[in-house]
Amino acid sequence: MWLYPPWTIVGVKQHIVDKSLKDEAKKAKNTRGNHKGMVVVPYVKGLSESFARILKSHGIAVRFQNSSSPNAMGLCGSSEEQGQG
Repeated sequence: MWLYPPWTIVGVKQHIVDKSLKDEAKKAKNTRGNHKGMVVVPYVKGLSESFARILKSHGIAVRFQNSSSPNAMGLCGSSEEQGQG
């Protein structure tokens, strides 16, 4: 019967533990996959941060849109609706 030397068993155990800890650290660092979805909202000073905190507590990521033009926010109709297309 073949027996492995004790130092190899200890080394393999340590390797497994190290790899497991490294994998767990990677998962904790990778926040990208931890959200349920993502929304894009226009930035409104004093409101957007609170709104983002609420959504984050429910696992929803928020991205702010910097442009405040009506067209960028989708408030103007498409060019087809305006008779330009």
